[in-house]
Amino acid sequence: MPFGIPGWLYALLFLGAEFYGGRRQRTNTGHDAHLGGAIIGLLTATALFPEIIRASPYLYSTVIGLALGMFVYSWKNPLNLPLSNWFRRPSAPRDKVRQPGPTAGEVDAVLEKVSRAGVQSLTKKERDILEKASRK
Repeated sequence: MPFGIPGWLYALLFLGAEFYGGRRQRTNTGHDAHLGGAIIGLLTATALFPEIIRASPYLYSTVIGLALGMFVYSWKNPLNLPLSNWFRRPSAPRDKVRQPGPTAGEVDAVLEKVSRAGVQSLTKKERDILEKASRK
């Protein structure tokens, strides 16, 4: 780059870009791996140079908190679903909650009527029987 920027600003921009890239998923780049590597890099730099925390505790807390928050979000929500999905109780899958359909005898009787008198002769109830049977 033709100009310098502070390391903390680069860290925030990098974390934001990787998080955004992971949410968009338009390339084959492993954005979650870059995010994890950035977190490990921040923790390693902290272990090697603990004076970083004493020099600027609020800035350090902001950067590491943002990084960990993005990591937890990506870990808990790998499909990048909206946050509202985190707080809803899981419901039964829709395909497991089925209403009982018409019996084979009912469907056979309706089909027999169609073969004798045509589709126009069916009542609303008979049409519903055929519609429900076609969903099975």
